[in-house]
Amino acid sequence: MISYSLTFKKIENNHDKLRDDSIAGTASLLPTIGLPFIMYAKPRDSGDIRVVNTSRVTEIIAEETTAKIITFKTRSGSIYSVILK
Repeated sequence: MISYSLTFKKIENNHDKLRDDSIAGTASLLPTIGLPFIMYAKPRDSGDIRVVNTSRVTEIIAEETTAKIITFKTRSGSIYSVILK
């Protein structure tokens, strides 16, 4: 199974469910239209693992292959970037 090491960055959202602006972790699938983006990170407070997920991806806004940055919009209207390491 492929595992991508990445940083997930909040660009714009209309909720307070994501408590951090930036989260380092891994994902087995990059943002894909029609699917939620799911990643795993070290826990913020306690526990074994932190699971971060978005609503379904509706649009890939920008894909900068040289910088390895994917910016995308979700069904809820939020905008995020994934920066590959």
